[in-house]
This record gives sequence, C-alpha cells and structure tokens, in this order.
Amino acid sequence: MATKSPSEETDMISPLFSATGILEALGNRYIFNPVGLTATGFKILTALKQTPTTPSALLVSVDCLKSNLSQRLRALEKKGLIRRLTNENTGDKRRVFFQLTENGKKILQQAEAHARHASLSFEKRFTKKELRQHKAFFTKLLALLAEKETALEKHFHTDHHDTFSRR
Repeated sequence: MATKSPSEETDMISPLFSATGILEALGNRYIFNPVGLTATGFKILTALKQTPTTPSALLVSVDCLKSNLSQRLRALEKKGLIRRLTNENTGDKRRVFFQLTENGKKILQQAEAHARHASLSFEKRFTKKELRQHKAFFTKLLALLAEKETALEKHFHTDHHDTFSRR
C-alpha cells in the first residue's frame, strides 16, 4: 500500500470539488429538474422568496456569472415563475427588480420538499456525531470563505484580479 504524502492527507479542496459536482448533478436530476428548475434557478427563487430583489443583489447571493444570471432570469420569467418590476413612480425604468410569482412560490415549495426528503434520506447514513462534525466543519469553512481577506485571496492575488471578476 502506497504511503500518502502529508499534502495528500490534508487536501480538502479536491474532495470538496468532487462532492460539489456530484451533489449538483444529483440535485439537478432528482430535486430540481422534476419541478422544472436547475440548481441556479432554485438559488434565484430562494433569493426572491422574501422580497423583490435587483439583479445586482441576485448576482451576489446566487454567486454566478452575470451572463448566466441574465439567461436564468429570462428563462424563469418565461416560465412565469418570476416577474420583472420597474420603478414606474420615478420613471426610471433602468432600476429593475424581480419578484416571485404565485406559481414560482408553488414550484419553490415543491423543490424545497424534494430537497428536505433527499436530505433526510441522506442524513440517515451518518451518525449523529458525524452530522455534528460535518455541520461544524462547513460552518467554519463558510465563515473562513466569507472573510474579506482569506488566505486563498492573499495567495492568488495578482494585478489581474479582474480576470475572475463576476461583473
């Protein structure tokens, strides 16, 4: 049996990327596609659940490329799941908001029910201790990723930072 190097034993990124890709594919196949959504569409509907939102705010909360967001918004609008609102009072039609329609709320509830069912059946395969460790790990990981200056940003920071800009 080959001995793993210290970096292989502590490599978090590869398994995370692998799991993320598989989870997204399974989510699309079994949770989102059956109700006519994609993972990105689900994120958009979820972001619009509480209040009408601007495309700029959606870009941040959904975390996707601007062109992909525009495509998704058009597709969801065409399906009647969201509606575009303009500020008629000021006459400024450049300020656009998107709002969930009644049909969008219904589809979102169906997708959330599918997700809860999938989560419950998935969680049964882990012990309570493993679930607590998982939650603690991801809570900490998300907090680290949310920090303004993470070690990853510092490590990869270059003068060409805009190459990866989402806007």
